[in-house]
Amino acid sequence: MRLISEKVRIESYQERHIPWVQEFNRRLGGKYGASKFPESNVPSWLPPTKSHRLYQEFFLAVDDEAVRGAYILKHQDFFIKGRAISIAAYQFPISEGIINPDFMEVAILLTLDALQRQPNLFALGMGSYSESFPRLLKAMRWSFCEIPFYFKVIHPFHFLRKIAFLRKALPGKVLLDFAAFTGVGWLGIRALQTFKTHRPIGARIRVEEFDEFDERANILWNRVKQEYAAIAVRDSLNLNILYPRLSPKFKRIHVFEGERNIGWAVLLDTPMSCHKQFGSMRVGSIVDCLSHPDDAAKILSAAADYLSLRRVDIIISNHSHKSYREAYEKAGFFRGPSNFLFAASKKLDSLMEPFEVTKDQIYFMRGDGDGPINL
Repeated sequence: MRLISEKVRIESYQERHIPWVQEFNRRLGGKYGASKFPESNVPSWLPPTKSHRLYQEFFLAVDDEAVRGAYILKHQDFFIKGRAISIAAYQFPISEGIINPDFMEVAILLTLDALQRQPNLFALGMGSYSESFPRLLKAMRWSFCEIPFYFKVIHPFHFLRKIAFLRKALPGKVLLDFAAFTGVGWLGIRALQTFKTHRPIGARIRVEEFDEFDERANILWNRVKQEYAAIAVRDSLNLNILYPRLSPKFKRIHVFEGERNIGWAVLLDTPMSCHKQFGSMRVGSIVDCLSHPDDAAKILSAAADYLSLRRVDIIISNHSHKSYREAYEKAGFFRGPSNFLFAASKKLDSLMEPFEVTKDQIYFMRGDGDGPINL
């Protein structure tokens, strides 16, 4: 009997594969959550073009005329320790091994193929360390760190009544309802957040909405990029691809201190429905932003104020950089449990070594990797 590795070949996703992918998704059913591998060989997000270097590619593990696994590479320029380099995010690896142990090897084959195509590889998101994908990358000696999660409660009553993550068991529901209807929860949350918040002294901060990134984004990018050990290129070309003008869901703001443009932020305002963490709350998200590290607290405070005026119930975000982590605390955010992990291949790790030091200086948010999915 031949090994699976001898039967399966990795191919670029072509139009002729579409029926095979559809059948692959049917076989997996709901075993991979609500997600399905794309049933078109042309990416709907970040399709390859000749005009830029930010794009996705799809690959399939094929056995005769059946798909046994698949993955996506998102190619993107990063600025790492003073130089621009193309790296790739390893996205949505999915294997038939999750329903059939005969194909357990496929996940390894997918990862080895991705590394062969782009050794400078990273993964972002992934859930907890106990899940199969992070465990596989750990076994392959990838380097890991957690991208912390932050949240700020704007409407405590709605938060206490609707936060699905904390209301799974009856005792939790009873306790949260008591805190909501007696006002104890409102008072406690507001007191803690007020105590934590340290607004920049004497700063004259204002925001300006805009629809498209322009030369101001390029000026800021060239001014601050050296401040970060590793950061995706955030010039106007790349930002307008990631957050296109025609997408109505993104809210973009410039932040000014007096007349000085100190940064920008990309935000979401999303009414949730039966979300597994946020229930039916209206969730504000700081998806992406950029400034000099010294201005991080001003940017985050401005973004939070903007979303508060839109009457969201809670504001959430993730950030890896030490200065921004400290800025979230100053802006009155709490740090919560995170399911957002960063993993670097051995080759990428070597570009950022020593990783244990560099991991506090890398710059990742929800807008990186898969983008602001599920928000």
